[in-house]
Amino acid sequence: MAATLGSEVDTLLRRLELSDIALAATADAMASVMLEQVCDALEAELRVDLQNSHRYLTGRFAPGYGDCPLELNDEICLAADSVRGCGIAVTSQHLLAPRKSTTALLGVADHPVTGTLAGCTTCHLRETCIFRKKGTTCFAKN
Repeated sequence: MAATLGSEVDTLLRRLELSDIALAATADAMASVMLEQVCDALEAELRVDLQNSHRYLTGRFAPGYGDCPLELNDEICLAADSVRGCGIAVTSQHLLAPRKSTTALLGVADHPVTGTLAGCTTCHLRETCIFRKKGTTCFAKN
């Protein structure tokens, strides 16, 4: 999977950074949420399409999170032809441009995927997590 909000969002964020840094930070956070919602919607659509043919998706894994290396961005973008497909390029540091872009891998299985979701017990930050100190989690819906 490859998704982007486009270069126009980068332009807007850069402009805001020059005039109102607090607004820029807020807009940046909102853009991140929007990108996640785009990915969630695409994943939900893929799940429905695959279930109709008795195939099932695993969880989404994105380069740069956990132990998934950023270098994988190069191969995902090449396989997805992301430059021509949606305008995502990969820098020499394996980062994506435009910056509000993401890639991810989703597995396909011939049976419903079971098991536990990743959570606090397997997280590398569990000892210093600010969410746990507040009595919640980073994946809580509220």
